[in-house]
Amino acid sequence: MDPRPVTRCGCNARIKVHVDSRNRRWYVDFFSDEHNHDMLEARFRGMIWSYRAIKTRHLHQINTMRSSGLRVPTIFRAFANQSGGFEMVGFQVKDIYNAIEKQRRAGASDTDNALKYLQMLKRRDPCMFWKYSLDEQRRLHNIFWCDGASQYDFNIFRDVMGFDATYGRNKYKCPLVIFSGVDHHMRIVVFGCAVLSKEGEERCVWLLRAFLEAMKGKAPKSVITDDDQAMKSAIKAVFPEAHHRLCSWHLLHNATARVGIPRFMTKFRLCLMGDLEVDDFEDIWNDAVEEFGLQKKIMGQGYV
Repeated sequence: MDPRPVTRCGCNARIKVHVDSRNRRWYVDFFSDEHNHDMLEARFRGMIWSYRAIKTRHLHQINTMRSSGLRVPTIFRAFANQSGGFEMVGFQVKDIYNAIEKQRRAGASDTDNALKYLQMLKRRDPCMFWKYSLDEQRRLHNIFWCDGASQYDFNIFRDVMGFDATYGRNKYKCPLVIFSGVDHHMRIVVFGCAVLSKEGEERCVWLLRAFLEAMKGKAPKSVITDDDQAMKSAIKAVFPEAHHRLCSWHLLHNATARVGIPRFMTKFRLCLMGDLEVDDFEDIWNDAVEEFGLQKKIMGQGYV
């Protein structure tokens, strides 16, 4: 193997610094800017190792391009077009690969940090519960957690539980699931949270079983979800005695799409959102169905 070529040219430009042992302050002892060679043009400084850096805004742009399916060389050419040339980008193709690998390693460390954080909470809250699963490569797949206060709230207010998996906007692009309910003051209470690698019936079954284990085998009486078939099947398998219902948003969406009569929607929204007694609800609902001739549609096709 040939030795690396010698690039030194005997340039006398240098700076020497020392620390004062009495006050522990640094000072410049010698400085010389006498160069015996031509200086690099400013536009090429971004190609020097000490100047190369991928800034946060560039990293966000790289991640967006990669999520769109672009390869690293194509991404680098895009930056070159934006900057006015390859020498003006401020980093090299290799730096992009290094940044991607650094993010991948950081993801693994995030998993360790999350588990350590849950263990720390366990020392402060003996009732703290969490459960996780790993994939074939021993990477974190799914994780569920709830504290003692959540378990206490569920034990009292488990008549109706909402299951929301729409919070998917995070840097891991994984669904964040929140189990919630309402207390006797009509305030939202959280029963538990989870992060899933992806949605699907198998993962939903795993999640509901973890939730059931955390709540000492106690299941909710009613579960409100969005119109997700995987979750519907999982609820039927894990909570067979629970009543499964759609959330109000989906009910309004279905009624608007399938009936679409503005005056009916006003009464339907009142029945759905209003604070009504059972008799009042049935009177308003029956009057609306009869007024707009929806008996056959409601009974025969289950429009809402």
